[in-house]
Amino acid sequence: MDLSAGDLAVLATVVFAGGLAQGTIGMGVGILVAPVLSIVEPSAVPATIIFLALPLTVIMSIRERAHIDVRGFWLMTIGRVPGVVGGVLLVVALSGSAITIMSGTVILVAVALSVVDAAPRPTDANVFIAGSASGLMGTAAGVGGPPLGLVYQTREPAVVRSTLAISFMVGTVVSLVGLGIAGELAWWKLEWAGLLLVPLLAGLGTSFVLTARLHTRWFRPTVLAFAAVAGFAAVIRGLS
Repeated sequence: MDLSAGDLAVLATVVFAGGLAQGTIGMGVGILVAPVLSIVEPSAVPATIIFLALPLTVIMSIRERAHIDVRGFWLMTIGRVPGVVGGVLLVVALSGSAITIMSGTVILVAVALSVVDAAPRPTDANVFIAGSASGLMGTAAGVGGPPLGLVYQTREPAVVRSTLAISFMVGTVVSLVGLGIAGELAWWKLEWAGLLLVPLLAGLGTSFVLTARLHTRWFRPTVLAFAAVAGFAAVIRGLS
C-alpha cells in the first residue's frame, strides 16, 4: 500500500508530536498516532505503531538508564506476557471498534479515579496489573502507555520515562511476536514505519531540551491529560 503525499505529511507531523511527547513524559506515540493512522489506513494499526515504537524505546532506555526502577520493570514485564496473549486473542476475535471502545473506557475510568485522588499507587500488585493492561491494549490497539503512566504518575519524571521506555522496548518485541504468530504483520506496515522514522527521531531530539525545563509539578497533570486524550480518542474512533 502506498501513502499519498498529503497523508504522509499529516502522519509525519503527528509522529513528530508523538516523539516529542514520548521523550518528554514517557508516552505519546500510540496516543497521538493511533487515531490518525486508523483514519488513513485502519489495517496499519497496531503493527505500524509498534514497529515505530521500537527504535524510540531503545534510545530512551539508553538515554535515561540510570533512573530505571528495576523492580517495577520486571513486574510490569512479567505482567505484560498474559496481557499480550489477551491482546492477540482480542485482535483475532473482536472487531477493531469494540477493542478501541473498551480500551478507551478503561483509560477514562482510571483518569477519573486519579483526578479524585483515588489513583492506583505503584505497589507491586498494581504495577503487575498495569503491565498486563499495557500489554493487552498495546497489542490490540497500539496504545499501551496510559496504564503504566497512570500507575507511575506520582513518581519522578525521569523514573517514569526510563522505566516505561525499557518496558515498552521489551513489550514491543513481545507484541510483534504475538501479532506475527496471529498473521497480523505485513511488510508494507514496516515500510510505513520506516518512512515515519525521521520525524519520530526529530521529535525525540527536541524532547531532550524540554525534559530539562519540565517542572515536576506539571508532570502529573500532563500525564493525566494525555491519558484522557487517549481515552476519548479511542472511544470516538471506535464509535465512528
